[in-house]
Amino acid sequence: MINAVREKKGTQGLEDILDDIQVSTAGRISDIEIFEQGNRHAGTKAVFRGLDGGRHVVLTVMKKPVNNVAQRAVSAGYGLENEIRIARRFGVDEAIENHLAITYETFTTEGGEVVALSPEIKGDCLSDYVEKDKFDLKGFRSFFRQAVSSQVFMKSKGIYHRDLSPYNLLVKKNGTLEAWTTDFGSACEIEQARVETLATRGARTVRDPRVTKEGSVYSDAQEVYAVAQDMLVALNGKPAVKYDSDEIKRWNPEAHDALVAQAIKKLPRWARKRYGKLIYKAMASGGDYATIEEFQEDFERASKQGLIEKLKKETSAKLAVGGLAGILVLGSLGSLGVYNLNGSHKKDLETAVAEASKYVVETQFNKDLDFVNNLLNLELSILDKDAHEIIYNERIKPRYLQLKQGQNLSVHTYPYEQPRPNDIGIAFPRFKGKVYFEGWKGESFFTECIDGRPNAYYDIGGPNLAWIEMQVPKDMPDGAYTLVTEIYAQDKQDLPNQITALGEIKYKEPGKAISRKRIPVVVGNPENKIYLNNLTFSFSNYASFDNLEQEPFKGDPNLMITKDLPRDLTYEMAIPELGVRGVFGKDGSDCSGSLRLPKPPKDLETRTLQLVVRDKRKGKGSVVAYMFLPIRCRNVGDIYYEWEGAAPGPEFSDKLVEYRKAIYQEK
Repeated sequence: MINAVREKKGTQGLEDILDDIQVSTAGRISDIEIFEQGNRHAGTKAVFRGLDGGRHVVLTVMKKPVNNVAQRAVSAGYGLENEIRIARRFGVDEAIENHLAITYETFTTEGGEVVALSPEIKGDCLSDYVEKDKFDLKGFRSFFRQAVSSQVFMKSKGIYHRDLSPYNLLVKKNGTLEAWTTDFGSACEIEQARVETLATRGARTVRDPRVTKEGSVYSDAQEVYAVAQDMLVALNGKPAVKYDSDEIKRWNPEAHDALVAQAIKKLPRWARKRYGKLIYKAMASGGDYATIEEFQEDFERASKQGLIEKLKKETSAKLAVGGLAGILVLGSLGSLGVYNLNGSHKKDLETAVAEASKYVVETQFNKDLDFVNNLLNLELSILDKDAHEIIYNERIKPRYLQLKQGQNLSVHTYPYEQPRPNDIGIAFPRFKGKVYFEGWKGESFFTECIDGRPNAYYDIGGPNLAWIEMQVPKDMPDGAYTLVTEIYAQDKQDLPNQITALGEIKYKEPGKAISRKRIPVVVGNPENKIYLNNLTFSFSNYASFDNLEQEPFKGDPNLMITKDLPRDLTYEMAIPELGVRGVFGKDGSDCSGSLRLPKPPKDLETRTLQLVVRDKRKGKGSVVAYMFLPIRCRNVGDIYYEWEGAAPGPEFSDKLVEYRKAIYQEK
């Protein structure tokens, strides 16, 4: 709450309310202005927008009803107060994940006005969008997949929206077309749903006349009717039919069905072929859906490529790439397809084709010992919050970051989704990640990804990326360290009631890192700035360290070369989980050489390769630098086993804290 509730001083106009809000929120919410988006000023509320700590927000204020419809809405318990009450049924995070723009905070102004805050969704209401733009198959499928999913989620929380009109569905361009559900003023608990609906500007479009039948109750069928009507608006630019309070009492089922059928005939051919029967069943006088889930299943079935279409597409791709091999594949696929389509194995074949068509996400170490993949390209920007200066990004890449104990940093993640075959533009759910100094407690985060396709479009809002606030540990000794950022593959399928791009891909290791970026850092002013610059696993495991500091070349002062490493350093290696310890080279004094690793266990468990550099002049316990790398066993052709870099999970960084403490305790 921004301030306590005060007695309302009287009715105010829009400009008066605006002044009242500006005074009441001074110092927190800025750039407040009157806002119209869709059916925002429908008679029961005034709507503004502003910036709340840099976030775009909508401020909604209840106002005196301006017409009879608005008066009936308020008298019936609908409007802003009801919207605030309904919003409490949802958690803010889960509402945003399911694309519900709900109220997340309320306060009262100096003038006594109740104000509700909700996130501003940068987009157009469906009614406005179709006046200037058109839906293609890809956009339609993406938008209504989300719209239906949002209603299924609301139902799981025991809520009906009851006013899902084209004014209350927002179209947001975010690489693909997103559907956001707004305005919950008419929503209600399912067990309290009434048959009647208010003839508001939007509700007239989606009022289902079938509820006037004797013995009818408001049910899933009416929510589905609204979505189907919105589909017609999206494709034809207008609804098939709409009813006000008098017309709905005199509705004619035959005439109604004829108007719906006529609207379906006007659909684009691709839409009529795929979705015509679905829409008619949802809206016709005698053909309602029993549940939203049933409608969702039919929508997904209509949205899928046909089996033959998939086979032809894959075969064409193989012909283009494989030449004669493609022709042989065509023959085998053709005969197999005919047999299974006419037999009892059609579903098995459909499943096999669907699985085979999934994009497999591959991961590997690169030359910088980062973990990379063919799905996301992770870029970072690091801000020194104390100096208000960017110290690292894709254009500013120093050999190392010079930091100091207690320094405040802000790490910004930019995971770019790489283009992939058959991408139909469905968004991914959020990715989990973690950023940490190796050996120290990390910060977890969630981030969306950026569509990397050349023709992708984002509005001002864009995806929700992670900004992680962190501090260099105050008790971190002077030395060279590694700042690590990891992004993990989702370890479960699509979120409940949501369809996401996870259905199009296949992770080899769900829950493990698909991106791991290492940045060398130097904290304080250590005498030596040592860092691992090479690690190779093969018949002979090899590692080498280097000096992060450079100096002018004697023959050419303009040429910078790496400083030689001191001779009084020792280089150690260990695998703590196996109790294995050793040194580099022959006596541990070589900064590069073979790692005498044991034969790996024949399993896929992740172990830790621990590399430590000590200054023997100051005693064995004097640590100059350390590094940790996740490793595991790799089976090479069922002939022999060797070590390889492994994809860590979120728990990997936690055990490094104990390993780091043990390193400093060793004598």
